[in-house]
Amino acid sequence: MNEPARPYSTVISLAILLVVMCMLLALAALYARARGDLARLSRQPREIVIETEPVNGMLLCALDDVSNQLVAVAIERDALRKECARWQTIVASLTNGMWSPDDVQVLQVRLRRLEAEQRALRARTPAAAQSDTVTLTRTVSILGIPMRERKLVFLIDTSGSMQDEGRFAEVRGAMKVVLRTLDSTHQVDLMTFTTDDQRAPVVQPLWGSLNGFGEQQRAAAVQFLMHTTPRNGTPTVDAIRTALARYPDVEALILLSDGEPTDYDAYGVEWERAATAIEQLNPRRVPIYTIGVGPRMGDVRHGGRRFMERVALMSHAASSSF
Repeated sequence: MNEPARPYSTVISLAILLVVMCMLLALAALYARARGDLARLSRQPREIVIETEPVNGMLLCALDDVSNQLVAVAIERDALRKECARWQTIVASLTNGMWSPDDVQVLQVRLRRLEAEQRALRARTPAAAQSDTVTLTRTVSILGIPMRERKLVFLIDTSGSMQDEGRFAEVRGAMKVVLRTLDSTHQVDLMTFTTDDQRAPVVQPLWGSLNGFGEQQRAAAVQFLMHTTPRNGTPTVDAIRTALARYPDVEALILLSDGEPTDYDAYGVEWERAATAIEQLNPRRVPIYTIGVGPRMGDVRHGGRRFMERVALMSHAASSSF
């Protein structure tokens, strides 16, 4: 006779099958999780951090001086070429034979024309090439923008949004670097701008006039920024109006801001109206260099970036961001 099936063997088989199924489900879950992590990582941008030694400020100044010397040499070379061409014309005329009164008159007209061309060339060249004693004007790089202007006013946005993401702390750090690049040939002032609790513009200058720049002024400027706290709105139009009126001989304004002005609405929606107002305030076309602050400046469609670029473009200046 056959033995009856043992009931416990069936239970063991079912238990083994259940364990195998649980393991398969666990492996499937791990596989799905791994695929999800891989897909998420593939969508996230990689941040590549390259650690380099800080650039020596004196080295940058030396490179600027060498560049200016090369420009001056090129200008002198062009002037000498024209001078040589003028004398070659005279020599060629002298070696061609006898002179008649008509020849002398033609030569005089030609000489006058060459002299007029030389004057026109000198008028188109920088001021350093317009005198017998060449004085080189060092070009400084301010947050990526090269500038030859010497009378500068920095307009620094201290609205409440500048506290977001540590923007004003970044401005303080950047300004310390900028101030180290300026020298005694510069005349500088700093102005912060915000609004009070009633949305009235508050524009605060450091000195209220263009000051020669040295170590004492550099320290005062740093302390001025360290004791400034961002708050409230962004009256950019009023700040530029005040700067152009207070400093009639200023050669350039440098605007540091994180976005749209709030002169005409609380959210900066009417930034185009503000840009047009700034253009009308600046009939002399004083260059207004604009430097955007914060990650929103990386979006080409953002109103703040478009406003900053529009202001710079209308004043024949450049725009940058960090």
